[in-house]
Amino acid sequence: DLFIVSLIPTPTKTNVIRMRNSTVFRIVVVEAIHVAHTSFPQCQRDALEALVSAQQQRHAALNERLCTIQQSIGDDSKIKSASPDDYSVDIDDDVDLATKVLLDLNITFTSFSHPPAATVDAWRPYVEQHAKSGSKICKNLFLKDKKGKLILCTALSETNTDLKYLQEKLKVRNPRLAASTILSSTLGLKSGAVTPLACIADTENKVVFVLDKAMLDAGESAQLLFHPLSGNECTVGIDTASLLKYFKHAGCTPVVIEFPPREP
Repeated sequence: DLFIVSLIPTPTKTNVIRMRNSTVFRIVVVEAIHVAHTSFPQCQRDALEALVSAQQQRHAALNERLCTIQQSIGDDSKIKSASPDDYSVDIDDDVDLATKVLLDLNITFTSFSHPPAATVDAWRPYVEQHAKSGSKICKNLFLKDKKGKLILCTALSETNTDLKYLQEKLKVRNPRLAASTILSSTLGLKSGAVTPLACIADTENKVVFVLDKAMLDAGESAQLLFHPLSGNECTVGIDTASLLKYFKHAGCTPVVIEFPPREP
């Protein structure tokens, strides 16, 4: 199946269209974001416009792919719309949950889209191109100890996140990177797109969220950069006060750890 996301104002249905060779395409229709809402500060309207732009770019790319596929199978295999009876599956708004919460809390943030960035090194060029000067890239470790305790540690990219030190501070045993299946089932995230903003999705309080003190200190005067819940094709920038406000709203109290400096 080829999934095509289209930005239009209101419908929330999955419309299935068919070609004569029985190939099925699902057109996922999502609610458009109205960025002209006068109650939003300019910075938030800019962030929403960036999200819309990212959706539109994905839509254009997928439409181009669809046209290529149609051409490859010949002119006699025209796409035709299904009847209304062919679609009846409701879908949720395709708007990132973390972004919704930031807006609901009236938190000032920045946002920009970019190609997938699953590592800090892959992410850095896009940050240098789009982020505010002085913004701080933050890394994330999703861990599991021998007893099954889950930990999400977020720190500055340059912080020495020593696992032995973390083990001592949290009183856990042998923490190691957790499997991607656990990450997905617990927080709905994929490897390479881990984010502390997922605390809002930890409704069963299965995860201990750890925040680097050096990161929180840096966020007093600079933006901290994270991926939203939607994946690693977008970056959100917020300060420390906003991050802690977000955690409080999620009903999550993070553990703050001051990691030791790197040995020379």
